[in-house]
Amino acid sequence: MGADDYITKPFSSNILISRINNILKNREIVINRLKNSPSISPSEVTITPLDEKLLQKVINLVEENISDEGYSVEKLSSDAGVSRPQLYRKLKVLTDMSINEFIRNIRLKRAANLLKQDDSSVSNVMYEVGYSNKSYFTKTFSEMFGVNPKEYKKSRIKFDENSNQTTDS
Repeated sequence: MGADDYITKPFSSNILISRINNILKNREIVINRLKNSPSISPSEVTITPLDEKLLQKVINLVEENISDEGYSVEKLSSDAGVSRPQLYRKLKVLTDMSINEFIRNIRLKRAANLLKQDDSSVSNVMYEVGYSNKSYFTKTFSEMFGVNPKEYKKSRIKFDENSNQTTDS
């Protein structure tokens, strides 16, 4: 019921240390995958079925309310049916992010996907993912992707050498 591992008694301390190291290594992989992947898929990255359910629920709630600038940590924890401290602890363990960082990460990844996929303006995308302050959106987007949203949008069109046409990358 949510245990990461089980060792029967008697056990060797070397086995215990090895299993602990494996669990820590797996969590580090999960954290890196969540932070670096363009989209979040809980089934690929969670440790236990209970964690997967919670993470999927939280992601779905953020995505359902992505354009709501006022969607707060309190509202998310209430909608998820988990106390704010418990949600913070769980997300911190699973993703190494605070709740605010997690929400921002999902919003910015959605913004990047929208900028790559369609011809919406940066301002429209900004509003669509729940930002109303353009300078803050640009700042956080640049911190995450290394370029501002306008440059990111321009970089989506690349020349296809085989067909002599421009295509989305």
